[in-house]
Amino acid sequence: MRILVTGGAGSIGVYVVRALLNRGDDVTIVDTFNDFYDPAFKRARLAAVLAGGRSPAVLGVNVADAPALQQSFAQARPEAIIHLAAWPGVRPSIAHPLLYTRENVEGTVGVLHAAVQHGVRQVVFASSSSVYPKATPLPFREDAPCDTTLSPYSASKRAGELYARLYHDLHGLSVVCVRFFTVYGPWIRPDMAMWKFTERIIRGEPVPLRRTGPGGAEVKRDFTYVEDIVRGVLSALDRSGGFDIINLGNNTPVPLSRFVRLIEEALGKSAIIHEEELGAGEEIATAADLTHAREALGYAPTIAIDEGVRRFVAWYQKEFLPKFPNGLAPSPYWA
Repeated sequence: MRILVTGGAGSIGVYVVRALLNRGDDVTIVDTFNDFYDPAFKRARLAAVLAGGRSPAVLGVNVADAPALQQSFAQARPEAIIHLAAWPGVRPSIAHPLLYTRENVEGTVGVLHAAVQHGVRQVVFASSSSVYPKATPLPFREDAPCDTTLSPYSASKRAGELYARLYHDLHGLSVVCVRFFTVYGPWIRPDMAMWKFTERIIRGEPVPLRRTGPGGAEVKRDFTYVEDIVRGVLSALDRSGGFDIINLGNNTPVPLSRFVRLIEEALGKSAIIHEEELGAGEEIATAADLTHAREALGYAPTIAIDEGVRRFVAWYQKEFLPKFPNGLAPSPYWA
């Protein structure tokens, strides 16, 4: 099958691309290699993860550039789309709401519209657990009301879901929206907690643990290993017809204090803990109800958090540090 993967050079996209190539699909990547984090790291990731296998076509196109996107569709002639391209992160979106609206909302509408115009049969849209409002009961179910959001990022993802449903209703486009829960693994984004905590422990810098307030509830996250996410994405791609929203998570909320202990054990070094209050736009806890994912996709995560942390830390020490001894170029969007 001819498949176009937007954001295919990203921390999830590159693994999706590898899985598609390994099973014999023809893949075109659409990715801008933007400066949300070091583009050199993105190119190194793409080369490393795809080393030794078949190569995809790579088009340096922004999905929010409608004419260029149309040209990409005409060139790739895709039969299916996996739309992963987005500007990520809750905190940066609060500082840059117009950017997130343009790239994430307009970009998603552009992808859906191009899909209809070019006769694409199936779209998988990467949404997020952040669409669930504050105080949503755990574990999060797909039928929970999502009428309010916590940040421009979460609003952009919910808007994408609504447009996906609209394009299904208006044009019969088959779309599966998959809500990711805190994806991690080797080559993840450097703004994510696993990366930052590992880096800070190695450097002897304080590690921030967030709570609702002094002595308050601790943040918990449903960390989901990237290989599990990829299996869920491919199962969603192969599902025929209709519209659906499906959680892809691990159904195991992990307190950040335990998460830090696992990193400490993998590194053989203790962390300096600094407690902070929960930030704006952040949920205190996340956990995916996987009932629908099991029934619709046969989805069942296989990588436990302790094994996943060991894999990440081993990659960070053995592959990242030797390749980037001076670290990454700073981001203009987060610190």
